[in-house]
Amino acid sequence: MHAFPLRWPAGTVARLKTGNGSVNGERASWLIGEIDSRGRQYVFASRVRSSTTRTLANTAGADLAVRLLNTMPPQPR
Repeated sequence: MHAFPLRWPAGTVARLKTGNGSVNGERASWLIGEIDSRGRQYVFASRVRSSTTRTLANTAGADLAVRLLNTMPPQPR
């Protein structure tokens, strides 16, 4: 389990799927998800990639997504 400290309004529901692996000499970490907040749905994807010679945390895609999503919480209707 990975913490996903989303700073959105109370009652927000996040459904998430993470993954990571190596393809053609690159490492990748990703997170796809759906967020329900204030009667609206948001779908997003986040991916981080790196050469296999550099360290890439398994949680890099989730870490990037939570940082970006916390800069853009939903606006009230």
